[in-house]
Amino acid sequence: MFDMWKITNIIDVEYCELDTADGPYKKTGYALEHQENGYAITIGRMHHLATKDIIWVAVQLLTTAHRMEFASACADRAVERHALHCGIESVEAWAVRWLSGKDRSARAAAEAAAAARAEEQTRQIRWLKRAVEHWGYERVS
Repeated sequence: MFDMWKITNIIDVEYCELDTADGPYKKTGYALEHQENGYAITIGRMHHLATKDIIWVAVQLLTTAHRMEFASACADRAVERHALHCGIESVEAWAVRWLSGKDRSARAAAEAAAAARAEEQTRQIRWLKRAVEHWGYERVS
């Protein structure tokens, strides 16, 4: 149903009837704006919706090829922000391969995630050992 939304589909969307603290909400939340390079659809007045739902609506306007491009861009951004300089050598090496396009396989991503989890567990164990040494710990039965 939502695979190939077009501007006419958005314009045809009926009013959203939600009860809010200020009374019934009766706005589509969509606006068609003319811009220099064509038309843009603005999804506005949707502050009561979760960001993930707003993104979902926006993605419905994209063709399958554009959705794939969008998903790839989101993944690249996450890898750049969270994996590329995380301090775990194997994860950083995977991030470089991912961003270069050399290895974007699910297997490589899963291996990097496993390495990150293992490193986090190691850090937690080190912290607990230091805490026990510092504060002392006597097991109570």
